[in-house]
Amino acid sequence: MAQLQREHGVAYVARQIRGVAKAGTGARIVLACTLLGVAAAFLLGVIGAAQEPVLIERAATSETQRMEAEGDDADEERAEAGADTGAEGDEIETVVVDVGGAVIEPGVVELDAGSRVADAIEAAGGLAIDADCTTLNQAQLLQDGQKVYVPKEGEIDASGALVDSSTQEAGQAATTLVNINAATLEELDALPGVGPATAQAIIDDREANGPFASEEDIMRVSGIGERKYEKLKGSICI
Repeated sequence: MAQLQREHGVAYVARQIRGVAKAGTGARIVLACTLLGVAAAFLLGVIGAAQEPVLIERAATSETQRMEAEGDDADEERAEAGADTGAEGDEIETVVVDVGGAVIEPGVVELDAGSRVADAIEAAGGLAIDADCTTLNQAQLLQDGQKVYVPKEGEIDASGALVDSSTQEAGQAATTLVNINAATLEELDALPGVGPATAQAIIDDREANGPFASEEDIMRVSGIGERKYEKLKGSICI
């Protein structure tokens, strides 16, 4: 289209030049200048009209490429996020606990993090016929390395303490044993004869002097003597 317009413009200018040739000298000069101006304006308009769609097309192409690039980046980010989520979902934390006492299959079991004492008992085959769960908190959350002991009938007295007997195994407890090197303030506070102040003293001592080397070592804590230790020894471990 632009080519056709230029050809018509050139033919027009040629006709006007021939007309100038027939006119006088002064008129020729004036007419020639006028024709040159008109021809120049005409040609510039034609060229501009021919080039304008090209500029628009290039701008549109550039915008399309930019949008496609942004879309590719977004897809890559979503794919990476999905991969990270999948990797995290594959990691399942577990706890390993030792289940003993009145259960069908005493021993070490591995459970999902967040499991409770009842789950540990079930993993050990369930309760034995002579189990006494009167003082056992089966809803307690398990900690890695914890000892869970299910007492047998006749092993606990009315106060919930372990009955002293030569037939009992060393280290048994009437309830779930509490690791005094890892127990929280609330777990220590639940021990027989231990209140909030003594529980905090146990934590302060182990932070200042290091972990307890034995259950008896808890007597180094201010406020815990031999009499109180006698009440604690069936409920704690290290």
